[in-house]
Amino acid sequence: SFVNENYFITMLGSHRGELNSSQYQEKIQKQESNTIPAVDLRMETRLQETVLQGIQNGLIKSAVNVSNGGLAVSLVKSLQNAEKGMGARIHLSRKLRQDEMLFGETQGMVVVSIGERDLMEFERICMTIGIPSTTIGRVTNDNRFKFNDVVNIDRKKL
Repeated sequence: SFVNENYFITMLGSHRGELNSSQYQEKIQKQESNTIPAVDLRMETRLQETVLQGIQNGLIKSAVNVSNGGLAVSLVKSLQNAEKGMGARIHLSRKLRQDEMLFGETQGMVVVSIGERDLMEFERICMTIGIPSTTIGRVTNDNRFKFNDVVNIDRKKL
């Protein structure tokens, strides 16, 4: 869960917006697919090493993997058990559609929160290990989940 307002929210891994066999494709688009997202085991190993080092060094304050439901569901999970009033403001720019960014179930992604003074040290760990990291937002105290200009919802409705 997010633990402190103003912490940075960082996405580890490469978001490819894969909707094949996703919850979104099944429930919203009413389509079925036998194609599953690709898994890069070498990248997965580096991702786990990065998260472990971040936790051991006290840099990562919270972490959640991106799986069923994609990035949106992972962020909501981080908000659901957070203290009252916590919110998240996300800005993510990719050559993907908004639904692909929100609900793509790309494998090998983790969302972490990091204090401002620890961000540069954590970025150094990511670069050393070879894991893409993108700071995508901040934890807020406005009790809202905001994603680009497409989502702006009170936490109570999540």
